[in-house]
Amino acid sequence: MDDQFLLSALEESARQLAIEIRYENVENQGALCRIQGKKILIVSDYLPLKMKVKIVAEQLALLETDHIYLIPQIRELLNQYQKDEFI
Repeated sequence: MDDQFLLSALEESARQLAIEIRYENVENQGALCRIQGKKILIVSDYLPLKMKVKIVAEQLALLETDHIYLIPQIRELLNQYQKDEFI
């Protein structure tokens, strides 16, 4: 599956979860935080596309997503990262 498609689908999933994604000049790869009550996922703008997909998927996999619709490819991707978390 195309990485640009995956990133776009992950960004849409984040919007459904009321999470704003920002691509910024930061030293770390990315982090989910709360700023003035808003959930924001900050991702390094310098990462290759594949790494951006990985970072966003890892962070979304930590959240409850059963209440929103995710396309099957995204649901599967998040499930993979959830399983990796507990190994």
